[in-house]
Amino acid sequence: MGFREFVRNTGGGQVKPVVLMFGQENYLIRWAVRTLCEKYINPAAEAMDYEQVDGEQAEMRQIIESAQTFPLISGRRIVWVRDFRALKAKEGTKDLSERELEQLLEYIDDPNDRAVLVLSNAEVDGRGRLVRRLTSKGDVYEFSRLAPRDLRSFAAKRFRAAGIRLTDRQMSALIQATGYENKDSTYRIDNFENDINKLISASAGGPVTEQLIEDTIAGDSDTFIFDMIDGISGNDKSRALEILHNRMSADPYDGMRSAAVIISQMEIMYQISEYQDKYGRSSSADIAKAIDANEYRVRKAMQYASRYSLEKLRRMLIDAYGINEAVATGLMQPDLALELFIGKI
Repeated sequence: MGFREFVRNTGGGQVKPVVLMFGQENYLIRWAVRTLCEKYINPAAEAMDYEQVDGEQAEMRQIIESAQTFPLISGRRIVWVRDFRALKAKEGTKDLSERELEQLLEYIDDPNDRAVLVLSNAEVDGRGRLVRRLTSKGDVYEFSRLAPRDLRSFAAKRFRAAGIRLTDRQMSALIQATGYENKDSTYRIDNFENDINKLISASAGGPVTEQLIEDTIAGDSDTFIFDMIDGISGNDKSRALEILHNRMSADPYDGMRSAAVIISQMEIMYQISEYQDKYGRSSSADIAKAIDANEYRVRKAMQYASRYSLEKLRRMLIDAYGINEAVATGLMQPDLALELFIGKI
């Protein structure tokens, strides 16, 4: 079950005493727990009847005692064990001993029906006894990517609250700009909400135009590479190096991700150039469909791909693979490897 089933079940009061939540969208897991609190917890007793437990540090005895405690004045007590690594750990390890597993399985078989014990983690092992027992005795919800319709509804609700209405075309431009629907994207709803807030702030009470969306949304956070290419292709490598230094000073450990982002963009630029070399000038929609990429990213990359020959892009991509290998194997420091890459273009 997922997002829609959770809404339906909580609305109908069909919430079992033990609930498993997992998936990429941590935002939705947090939202689901808040929804349970709003449904069952008396605000005057929240400090007593709601407990959040760190699953990486809590002892099993503490978790079970919390779940067995009756609510003070609320309809039900809510206990949320977040980042509970035992959900994906193999039995008999330091994360989940055999004794702890048996204790938890006993509770799942005979839970306190005046409480809701929520166990959550990004990943779970569906083959383990714990997840199998949760599946048979409790509610299990996978909070993966939102469907397009739900994503639009999510955004529209937040824009309406700010007194802004987007047209279907503008909403499509926004979602394309984020790259959320890209199958390989690491962009999540947390990022989406931040970008919506940035747009609302940038609009300053005025309309949200497609140009404002393009200027404001960072999407997969990989647009920095285009700023670097702007400097490089404009024969201003000092600007490109400055952009790189600003990024690395903000996060000195970002070298591997920066290298991966550069490779990702170079691959798209090369594919665009290769496609146009074979079929002639084409629309971003046609190219995106042919190479299975996000149209916004293709449209953005097209203007840069055209600045280089296919052979030049091929050499740039080979160099990008080289810096990635050098950084990954520890042969070079990330900042030095990326500086050399910029210098060779």
